[in-house]
Amino acid sequence: MTMSPGYDPNDAAAAPAAADGDQLMVDDGPMVEADNAKDSYYYGLVQNDMITLLKPLLARRGYHVRWGDGRLEAEYVQAPETPWHYVKLAKGLDCYLWHSVFHQIIGRATGKGSYVPTKCLSCFKVVVRPKTVAGLFSLMKIQHDFPFPCKCGIELRTYTSGAYGGYHYAQGLDEGLWMYEYVRKAVDAAEDLGPETSVILKRGCTEYERAAGPSENWTSTAEQQVLERRVEQTIAHVPNIQPMPAHMVAHVHRKWIEHAAQIGDETYKKFTGGLPLSRPVTTYHHLADPSNLPKQLEDGRWSYKGEMYTAETLPDEAKRNAKLRQTGAEWPHQR
Repeated sequence: MTMSPGYDPNDAAAAPAAADGDQLMVDDGPMVEADNAKDSYYYGLVQNDMITLLKPLLARRGYHVRWGDGRLEAEYVQAPETPWHYVKLAKGLDCYLWHSVFHQIIGRATGKGSYVPTKCLSCFKVVVRPKTVAGLFSLMKIQHDFPFPCKCGIELRTYTSGAYGGYHYAQGLDEGLWMYEYVRKAVDAAEDLGPETSVILKRGCTEYERAAGPSENWTSTAEQQVLERRVEQTIAHVPNIQPMPAHMVAHVHRKWIEHAAQIGDETYKKFTGGLPLSRPVTTYHHLADPSNLPKQLEDGRWSYKGEMYTAETLPDEAKRNAKLRQTGAEWPHQR
């Protein structure tokens, strides 16, 4: 069905008729079952009501109806809390519109949880899984020389495996296979990565496969394509292809190092001068072993771990252990 720019919603006679395959959002009931439903004024209203469909954008994501042409627009900003360093920009890819609007909002509004946007069907990704934050920084370094869009960062999604990830974007399977060989070779030769680092080629976003199943079965329907065109005509959207400012890159890299420290990835110390980010806690469990406590003999000497010492030569470790044990003995006990 073609939308008429001059369609007047106040004129019942002007309600557009829907062609087969063009029906959008109509609740179950007579409007679906009746043969003449598509000829009704109400059905035409549903086909043209983009406000109801895109209401989550207006309610929660900073969009408003633009004065003049009535298109939905928002002030586009870079998200400061991203885990990703966008090393090479993906010009021509509007992942926010396709993923956040088409897949998430339209998929829920139409009750189609398996919805995969049409323009995402040709997207293939080479995914690298560095095992350490040192490997992540190494991947970022070689990405600067790659001739295609890519990003890397820490993985915070609970449904992905691995603490770190690098993504490289291809259009079509043929380009994806070429890109896989290119990235695989570069990773094999890179410091802190190497042949043991996982590199795979996948299709589309992980969220799509979780919702729609194996990617070889994804399809796009005529109804879906009509709806996508209408949404594109309704939203005044500008893809965010601005480079990350230096202060934002610094914020992201700092989060990488702090995340590595949190999960016990000791390679983070490669970027801290070998120093820990926090003071180690005092531990006491080693005092359960009697050999870790010095024992004073009758002749005034000390026995520690099978060796004999004077008070002057007793190791500092032994003195500290004795102090820890003495301090513990002075604590009030509650049973």
